[in-house]
Amino acid sequence: MAAEKTFEARQKATFRHEPVDRIVWQPRFSDWYYQNHVLQLRKDMSAEQIAKLVTKCPDLPKDIYGMEPWEIYDYLDASPRYPGECWGGMGFFYDKGNTDADANIQHKTTTDEHGNWYHKITTPYGVLTESRRAGSSYPDERILKKREDFKAVLYYIQNHTKEHIFNENMYNIFLEVNEGRCVSVGGPSRSPYNKCIVELAGTKNTMLLMKRYTREFDEFCEELARINFEIIMPPEMKSPVEFISCGDNVDCMNNPPYVYEKYILPYFERVAKECKKAGKFTFAHFDGHLQDLLPYLGNDLYPFDGIEAPTIKPQGDVTLEELRKALGDRIIVLDGIPSTIFLPHFTDAQFDKLVKDVLDAFAPNIILGVSDEYSPNGLFSRMKRVASIVEKYKV
Repeated sequence: MAAEKTFEARQKATFRHEPVDRIVWQPRFSDWYYQNHVLQLRKDMSAEQIAKLVTKCPDLPKDIYGMEPWEIYDYLDASPRYPGECWGGMGFFYDKGNTDADANIQHKTTTDEHGNWYHKITTPYGVLTESRRAGSSYPDERILKKREDFKAVLYYIQNHTKEHIFNENMYNIFLEVNEGRCVSVGGPSRSPYNKCIVELAGTKNTMLLMKRYTREFDEFCEELARINFEIIMPPEMKSPVEFISCGDNVDCMNNPPYVYEKYILPYFERVAKECKKAGKFTFAHFDGHLQDLLPYLGNDLYPFDGIEAPTIKPQGDVTLEELRKALGDRIIVLDGIPSTIFLPHFTDAQFDKLVKDVLDAFAPNIILGVSDEYSPNGLFSRMKRVASIVEKYKV
């Protein structure tokens, strides 16, 4: 395949607003892959053995039994969004902590008989606890619970992230195995407010801390931002990694306009400015409810090149027409197809129409994918169906 015909080349051309011969089809399917135990499947298994593993996908073809994720992307004639989704563990950066602080920070990690994970962190400023249910990638119990935790959490984060290091060996491996499948992607920390929502405190505690103890909360956020801009971002800007993703999970339920204006937008603007100076392509993750944030997503106010996972009806709260009107003619959409449309109660005709409507609305400014991710119980045949639609679609 000629270099200009690879998914990698097409995505770069799309972000440069240059012509492409074909829209990039780029689904994310990690949850589907692991929840249906695709790698453990073998064609010689009995029906009973298969049924114990494939618990959600109703039409998993035997052709893909035992495949690695990169093989399934090839099978689907599709591109991974992130290298780590194609080759597990492929990250281009890692954090190095403060070894001198080890004596002052004690960790105790346990796992129960159900696979649930528990973590106790003892610091000079107090004890923090967190937990995660088996199979979950996000904490169930988070470490920032009350006003008195601010100092302990900051101490832990400050000493956990003393250096942010580019993994040149991993990047070179990516260059060897990629073969044009996808682009290289890095990214800063989530904006401090959304880091609290997703990672540190959860929605309720974040909002309570912000409202009740605004000065301390703002100082906490300022220190998180400092760590990002002084420690995390400089190595990413100097690296050869070409795309920067802000995985904030913005929606107007957690980030209503007054929160977005105070805590999210200024952070995004600074990230975008640094990335532009370094010649990086940029996008940020928005999903869920977006109606109240549509005024911020236009050409003038939205600081990034692309927007990932904006979710339209019947899954989100905005129509395709509303989102198209809000975005203007500069911003690249990554995804666009709501994951619910892959479920069996929608007909193939409804599915085909929606995919074509999304393409008509945003092409050529689109990297077509699933908002947010292909459902574990979606019809797999429709993943192949998208590739067929894309192949015939005239850009």
